[in-house]
Amino acid sequence: MPITVSNAFREAMFAENTKEWAAVLLELTHPLYPDIFRVTTAGTRISEAPLKYGIVHNGDEYVFVPMEFQLPADIEGAAHNARLVIENISRDLLVFVRSIEPGGKCTIKLISSININFVERQFPQLDIKAATWNAETITIEMGLDALDSEPIPADTFNPSGFPALF
Repeated sequence: MPITVSNAFREAMFAENTKEWAAVLLELTHPLYPDIFRVTTAGTRISEAPLKYGIVHNGDEYVFVPMEFQLPADIEGAAHNARLVIENISRDLLVFVRSIEPGGKCTIKLISSININFVERQFPQLDIKAATWNAETITIEMGLDALDSEPIPADTFNPSGFPALF
């Protein structure tokens, strides 16, 4: 199934010269952590004092963090895994990543400067599978855990569990 986006977004992204740009918005959450950590790939100035870069999307502030992001494959039958490599620029970011690794979730949105408050594409919420870090980068592996972690078959067919079969 192909990625569906608006015609204006498609035209701007395929134009030879354009002032338009695309950005990825990420929301990292965990059931035990009260805050939502919002980051973006776009670095527009959102405040002077203190100097901050990011995007305000539908009233929520997304902070710019230098990162490399690999979107989930949009191929039928393929695993929907994503990878995020963030520059390790803040202790707060590392503390947050350490706290959300087991059981954390990530929401991915694709937007355009054509209309910052319109979501061009939103991916299914991904589970955070693993997080690794060093002095320079933080790497977060994400994916859909629904099918790849389920045992097959779910039950053992034995006389105590399924007496009618024996």
